[in-house]
Amino acid sequence: MSPRVWKGLVLLLAGLTIFSVYTSYVLLSENRQLRMELQQLEILHETLYGRLKELETTVEALNASYHRVLEANRELEAALMYLNGKLVVLGNFTLMEKEEFAEKYYFAYDREMVEFMMDATGGWDGTEEDFKSDLYRIYRAWRDAFAIDEEASTPLIPLLSINIGGGDYFTTEVGDSYFDLAEHLFYSNGPFIKIYEWSVVLSFRQRRGLCWSYAVVLTALYYIYSDITGRRLPVAYLSTTVGGGHGCVLLGGGGDLVAIVDWDPITVEGDKIKFIPVDEARYLHSRYWWGQEVDYSGVWMRPNTSKIFSSFEEFKKWLLEEFNKV
Repeated sequence: MSPRVWKGLVLLLAGLTIFSVYTSYVLLSENRQLRMELQQLEILHETLYGRLKELETTVEALNASYHRVLEANRELEAALMYLNGKLVVLGNFTLMEKEEFAEKYYFAYDREMVEFMMDATGGWDGTEEDFKSDLYRIYRAWRDAFAIDEEASTPLIPLLSINIGGGDYFTTEVGDSYFDLAEHLFYSNGPFIKIYEWSVVLSFRQRRGLCWSYAVVLTALYYIYSDITGRRLPVAYLSTTVGGGHGCVLLGGGGDLVAIVDWDPITVEGDKIKFIPVDEARYLHSRYWWGQEVDYSGVWMRPNTSKIFSSFEEFKKWLLEEFNKV
């Protein structure tokens, strides 16, 4: 075999070897890539499978919750029919929310309180002088009727209350809460409960206690006077900082004019309540309490409105912009 032939064979073998090596490299690279893609697909499959199981669990919970709430709604219909057939509201009250009840009840006076005010004043003759005298007469009559008693407790009366929505909440399988009224009505302690409430009539009838009972009734008597006579008279129960907390009565005279009635009238002239500038009234109030600094920390008015003050300036601003414009 000639050298040329040998050389050709060598070159051919070398080429085949290189091609084989290259082919193996390419195939190994592709195999490695395919294995990586396969692993990624397996991971994705596991992830999707796990998610599918979660969705199946959620669907089962939603289905169970749906049927539970559906059943609760059927029971709600039955419960409402029960209320419609069984509920009897006593007296002249109708169903109302707590805040509405407070507005209509706390400062609601009765005939006995009206008669007490009329006996004290004899009625208003329409003059400014008689108006100021009447304010004093109301104070004098109530002060004489009221006994300071540190042992007296706030008078309360038990009233039938309907507690709907105050409990018996349940949780569905997906974490949402719902109210089972039928459970509340039929299987728990029931919605009809006694709540002990206060009203100004109770304190008027008790006629004893501390400054709160005294001042809140006097506030109501002034409301009665304004209602009966038609004479405009802004009135509020006034909280002070005296002794860590003390109550009295604030009367508005327009602008910055006020009258304050504590255990005794602070702004008085003879047997007449006097309206004076609020700064002067505060000074006299301090003198009344043996020089103690008097600040006005809050007010309470009908129907059931309260305000808190952090400074005398804030109180004065409210007096000018709201109270004396009522």
